[in-house]
Amino acid sequence: MAVDENGYICTLKKQPIPARYQELLTSVQSQLLAQYGDRICSIFIYGSVARGKATPPKSDLDLCVIFHGNIDNTEALALSKIGENSLRLYPIVPKVDFDIASQQEVLSPNNTNSWGYWLKHHCRIIYGDDLSRYFPLFRPSRAIALAVNGDYHTTLLDYIQKMASTDDQATFLKLSKEASKKLIRSTNILRTPNDTDWPDTLDEHITRLHNKYPALAHQFPFFMAQIQFATYSKKDFIPHLHTAITRLLQADESMKANEKA
Repeated sequence: MAVDENGYICTLKKQPIPARYQELLTSVQSQLLAQYGDRICSIFIYGSVARGKATPPKSDLDLCVIFHGNIDNTEALALSKIGENSLRLYPIVPKVDFDIASQQEVLSPNNTNSWGYWLKHHCRIIYGDDLSRYFPLFRPSRAIALAVNGDYHTTLLDYIQKMASTDDQATFLKLSKEASKKLIRSTNILRTPNDTDWPDTLDEHITRLHNKYPALAHQFPFFMAQIQFATYSKKDFIPHLHTAITRLLQADESMKANEKA
């Protein structure tokens, strides 16, 4: 579990980025700066590429792009085009994913447990102002888990709607894998004030469930199989996801009731 000897959540260790991914990363950064110039405050990398554990062609390239101000929908659309262009040039990743925010949004006290935690513990600066320096190290807490994954209910229902409406198998598989990862990571919201662990990998989330919430854990190998092997069809996957959402929501509501008691 990703907690250091002082009880703080571990930060991202600096790992060398493999040359194939570095070429892609350099290209994406160049395109971003050509498109937005000095409107960009910072660019961070996170995920498997940042950890030095990426596997072609399965691993995404995940970036946080922080702007000095807000950008409109047309400007945001340019990010998608940069991602699409990068996939054509470097087909070693299935997706280039951008999380965007303004500098003001990142530094707002209201977002300390979300953006502050994320930049401090999951990201590595590759360009511009390292905003993570404005935040302290974080200890495990339900508040952080909720700030990061408290949107699980609406997000997963949105995934279901998108999967139900597509007839493209490749799109379904992509969405089902993303939904499975979101579901598994969202189980970290099931925390008490006495919980000092902090799962990092998907496997660690599953292990934590088996140890602390065995009644929930039995259904999650299904979702790991979908992530790893694309095992299940839409007909099988969506009902399982509905059931898992309901059970996670029930466990979450029970925890909220105990907090109020």
